[in-house]
Amino acid sequence: MKDQAGTPGSGPEDSRHGSTRTVDRALALLVEVALNDGLPLGELARRASLAPATALRLLRTLEAATFIERDGSGSYHGGGRLIEIALNMMSRSP
Repeated sequence: MKDQAGTPGSGPEDSRHGSTRTVDRALALLVEVALNDGLPLGELARRASLAPATALRLLRTLEAATFIERDGSGSYHGGGRLIEIALNMMSRSP
């Protein structure tokens, strides 16, 4: 899609796609933290196929929302919100 100036990639459809891509990347990191507790930034970025700077930005967002926690050595772990969701889902299972 082109905007009024003819620049590709700046219309509403493209911003939705970018938002979806951001969510996909954040979820990929969250899954890696949940399945591989205690990984550092570089390893999480590698596993999620992200640049470390991108991974750091997304991890900080997840940390602020308490989905993950970072320890003193810089490794990431599941946070209170992630544990709360997991426990809720486990209690629903037959």
